[in-house]
Amino acid sequence: AVVSTQSTGKRCEQTLVEQTNTLKRMRAMEETNRLEKHGLENKIEEFRLKVTGLQEEVDKNKELYVTLSQEKEILKKDYDKRLDNFQQRASDEVLTQLRDVKARCDEEREQMLIQKEEDMLMSFAEERQQIEARIHTQLTQEFEKRLESEIENSQKHWSGSTNVSS
Repeated sequence: AVVSTQSTGKRCEQTLVEQTNTLKRMRAMEETNRLEKHGLENKIEEFRLKVTGLQEEVDKNKELYVTLSQEKEILKKDYDKRLDNFQQRASDEVLTQLRDVKARCDEEREQMLIQKEEDMLMSFAEERQQIEARIHTQLTQEFEKRLESEIENSQKHWSGSTNVSS
């Protein structure tokens, strides 16, 4: 009976050691997962800050566009006012010629402004597409890394759990 009790005590002690080791491994894995999660959260925050910075640049470009549009209107009004004053002093023949010239200038100026606006909008659209593509690529890469890490951790965990229970 004493031998049986000693044997049972040794088995209990061995089981306790195994369970303690398993608990230590699980706690280490939990700490690793917590650190990885914290690292990913930091990277997500970095991406959020980058996106915010890019949005601020876009907002500044929009403000610049509005400012340029306002300046264009001021210049147009000034140009029209000066032209009107000059037209009032000009003779009928010169007035007719000036009207023709003004119409051509207005048309050319409008075409130039339209082209500049189109070029600027295309540039903004291309820049935005590039930014979105970079962000998408970075987020996809981070997600794939995290997924691979989670899969590896799960495989290690389950292979460790299988070994312990065997």
